[in-house]
Amino acid sequence: MIRGMVRLSPVDEDRYNEMKQENPHYLFKEGNGTFYYAATKCKGRFEYADLALHKNKSFLIIPKALHAYFVDGIDPEDFMKANTNVFDYCGGVKIKGDWSFHYHKIVSGEYSETPLQNTIRYYVSNNGGKIVKKNNDDARAIQVEAGKWMQALMIDYEEKEFEGYDINLKYYLEKVRKEIENLEPNTNQLSLF
Repeated sequence: MIRGMVRLSPVDEDRYNEMKQENPHYLFKEGNGTFYYAATKCKGRFEYADLALHKNKSFLIIPKALHAYFVDGIDPEDFMKANTNVFDYCGGVKIKGDWSFHYHKIVSGEYSETPLQNTIRYYVSNNGGKIVKKNNDDARAIQVEAGKWMQALMIDYEEKEFEGYDINLKYYLEKVRKEIENLEPNTNQLSLF
């Protein structure tokens, strides 16, 4: 998935357009009347296209932004500003056994704790609450997203303008930048000599 290491195959214009329709996640280039493509395959945490039913589809914006950065050369921030599919920002979690989900939130200065169902969908938002997993036997509590990040529930879909969801793009951008630094460790390092 590292940039600059892709071998492009030349094709005629009809085949090029056909492949663009069939495989939009491939790498496509045009130059001087010649058309090129290269197959890309994302695996593991980078996989996002045509996921099998048993695969986790949480936070698809992260692998999509990484693909756009490494394959198409699009800055992750620009990609996220252009992607307004709220479901790409959602994560899902299930709970089993003696555990239960609770949503902690402050509404009009009053603290509230709401029990949730066993399977939930949420996204990281600028305003919202904290989803906490609690053990019903010994009262242990674990945050679904540790740290300062707030979550908004997306159990019942409510259609509205993308800005109305109040998604915290900084959270997702931080995750993408961290992956880029892991894959390109020398890009942000200072030279001693």
